[in-house]
Amino acid sequence: DEFGYNMDVVHVNHCLRGEEADGDEEYVRRICYENSIRCTVFKKDIKGMVAEEKITEEEAGRIARYDSFKKIASEYDSNKTAIAVAHNMNDTCETMLFNLFRGTGLKGLAGISAINSITSEEGLHSYRIIRPLVCVGRKEIEEFLLQEKIEFKTDRTNLEEDYTRNKIRHNIVSYASNMINNKAISHMALAADKVREAEEFIEEYTNLKFEKIVKADGQNNIGTLFIDINKILDEKIIIQKRIIRKALEIVSGKLKDIEEVHIDDVMSLINKQTGRKVNLPYGMIARRSYDNIEINVYRTDSESNLGGLYHEIEFDKNYYLEYVDSYVRFSLKKCKKNEIIPKNNYTKWFDYDKIYNVILLRNCREGDYITINTNGNKKSLKDYFKDCKIRIDDRCKVPLLADGNQIMWIFGHRTSEAYRVDEYTENILEVTLLKQDE
Repeated sequence: DEFGYNMDVVHVNHCLRGEEADGDEEYVRRICYENSIRCTVFKKDIKGMVAEEKITEEEAGRIARYDSFKKIASEYDSNKTAIAVAHNMNDTCETMLFNLFRGTGLKGLAGISAINSITSEEGLHSYRIIRPLVCVGRKEIEEFLLQEKIEFKTDRTNLEEDYTRNKIRHNIVSYASNMINNKAISHMALAADKVREAEEFIEEYTNLKFEKIVKADGQNNIGTLFIDINKILDEKIIIQKRIIRKALEIVSGKLKDIEEVHIDDVMSLINKQTGRKVNLPYGMIARRSYDNIEINVYRTDSESNLGGLYHEIEFDKNYYLEYVDSYVRFSLKKCKKNEIIPKNNYTKWFDYDKIYNVILLRNCREGDYITINTNGNKKSLKDYFKDCKIRIDDRCKVPLLADGNQIMWIFGHRTSEAYRVDEYTENILEVTLLKQDE
């Protein structure tokens, strides 16, 4: 009331703790009823999401929660609506340490910000996420509730050590507070604030310099970015790396799987001769030209040209392959005992759990190879094409199913032995070629 807000409550039951989770749901409903607050409850099959999307329970829970929040928020004017979540100061410290231990930049060390935003699925609306309790420690919150005689619930899974974050909470943060400095949590939160301020300044400076150093050529559907070598060398190393990182994000459309080693690979081209190049995630190529580093997802040499075919595959979606005049469709299925593996030329099975990277439907590029027998012997795609007497001009047109540089299926030819379904297979990637009338 003091700030002129109305409040809705959204509760997400992850259906992981049986009667205990149902009891938490009923508790939320009762509190809302007693205070005349609208309450919407979503029940989500988190275990099903984990199995289907190959993600952790933590990530599945987060996706389910924020999808639910956005669904209710979409009923209101996004400019006047905020999604308030309950992260507190302890969560900032745990996030800071979690990111530090697994490898992070400044952004990861900044913990959890008090305000940020998320975008709706269709990209039409942006919703503010606010964290009113991020400046308050968990102990202070619990003491207040006890003092005011307010009933509260504790999720049992937060007390267990099955998750990495819980191990950090109970063993590291707790030890630091009790045995090293009783203000350890507030000191870490203050340090995270300082890191966030530095990160925001560096990001703002990077964006300013990016506009002056990087130029775009949109002659194809993704375009090429040109990084001016002379101009980027005028900047400190940290800004050089940030500019390259931003360029890779723009070309690929994402930062996932873009690691420090990839940025260093691009940086190394600064001191190399014209024509040198490096392969990067998502089919990206960085190439040294006379005064620039060029980054795109296309190739210009006749033997390794991507030919315009580049998809990160999605299940139950059709892709047209001009070279074989067919559609290709991908689906994921559980492996059943004594199931007969298809032996035809239009349906292929692969052991899904042997795949290490994002599955790509693309044309050839330098470094591609295929495993040709069960002993693990490999042959470069270039040599395979030579052996099959495929003309150089036609090689760039052959569609491939790729796991990084390892080829899973050369459409119209053979499949790799590295992904063979065997007695240990649990999940099968089924790839089917279909004619238009099918």
